[in-house]
Amino acid sequence: MSTAEVTQLVGAPNSVKSQGDVLIYVWVYVSSFSGTRTLRVDFRDGKAISAPPIPPEFQD
Repeated sequence: MSTAEVTQLVGAPNSVKSQGDVLIYVWVYVSSFSGTRTLRVDFRDGKAISAPPIPPEFQD
């Protein structure tokens, strides 16, 4: 997926940093019920190169 596709799906990231030729997008979600969750997706040349696995409860 491209950076545009990911941000369209998840929203704007809370932070973006670079590490060499990799851009790291980080989202932070805070809930008084479930606590704090973070999502990190790494991009190179505008394409996602790593993302966390999809939890089983969200899979078909």
